[in-house]
Amino acid sequence: MEFKDSQAYWVYSGYPFAITTAILRITNYKHWISDVLEGTGLNILVANLVYYFEPLKIWDPFKSKRIRLDYSS
Repeated sequence: MEFKDSQAYWVYSGYPFAITTAILRITNYKHWISDVLEGTGLNILVANLVYYFEPLKIWDPFKSKRIRLDYSS
């Protein structure tokens, strides 16, 4: 997501490998097409959720209420 404008070649280079792998798994009777489509959908959903909630990793709700414990006395 963050490199799609600057390095599109690297971003989209994985799609042919993923498609080839999916086709080979289906044609070699290792997976059903529904398995491949569900895995793809789940992967897209999780990736979008990670990017949606990414700003929360720097959120610190207790920043203004930090308590310094000094046990030296």
